[in-house]
Amino acid sequence: MFNLFRNEWRKLWAKKSSWILLLIAVVISGLTAWGMKALNTLVSTGNSAVTGASAGAAKGAEAFYLIFASGASFVSIFTIVITAIVITEEFAKNTIKILLTRPYSRHEVLFSKLLATVAYLLVSLFAIYVVAAAFAGIFFGFGALSKVYAHGMNAWVFNLASLGVDVLSNIFYLSLVFVLAAGMRSQGLAITFSILMQVVLDIANTMLSGLMMLKKWYWIKWNPFNLMAYNPLATVSTSQTTGPVALNVWGWLIGLLVYVVVFYLIADYIFNRRDVSLS
Repeated sequence: MFNLFRNEWRKLWAKKSSWILLLIAVVISGLTAWGMKALNTLVSTGNSAVTGASAGAAKGAEAFYLIFASGASFVSIFTIVITAIVITEEFAKNTIKILLTRPYSRHEVLFSKLLATVAYLLVSLFAIYVVAAAFAGIFFGFGALSKVYAHGMNAWVFNLASLGVDVLSNIFYLSLVFVLAAGMRSQGLAITFSILMQVVLDIANTMLSGLMMLKKWYWIKWNPFNLMAYNPLATVSTSQTTGPVALNVWGWLIGLLVYVVVFYLIADYIFNRRDVSLS
């Protein structure tokens, strides 16, 4: 299994697109930092979790948060693209037959691809974290990043926690991409449907949330779209975070992991029953 993972990891970074997409995310983070410095003003995130920051720490710490968030949002999209390519390329290039001549099962092949894409996600998000910290420190002072920012955490720890939340939310997205791409041969279609999926999920979550509040069907809060949209670091007091529709961190974490496992098993079932002879 380790050899399979290492092979997938090397193939992933051998693609120019992997480097180019990560570079674009880094550039976006840099442009966000430059824009905040040019404005020379504090831009609010609208998240009450950050209102506890002291005046001295607010500008640098919130800059760190916004710079990281801007780059991380593009990493999410680009990782979806890379995942769709990684899954479909074996059939698109007809290399799946060669791969299956080795002493590995299709289960192992697919799981190694999952490990490689999650590792790419982790490396990319951490790169954005480092870039965001560097720009925030250079433009607004590194001292501010060590002061208490939110939830009793300084900006370093808070954004590291945000990185963890992004990883879990994106793994959920990736599990859905695996389902979509496992049965496709066209990389273009897989990428298109995977990106459109994000828009569809946002619309579906809005509709289900409205139905939940209107009909008082509180069990709808456990739908995967609502779990994906939940942010345990946010403390905004709304009707969707209190009362019978409230989610807590453990409920969110367990529910998200259950859905990831279910979607991955569906993708594994599809991948294992594809007709290799047609490739």
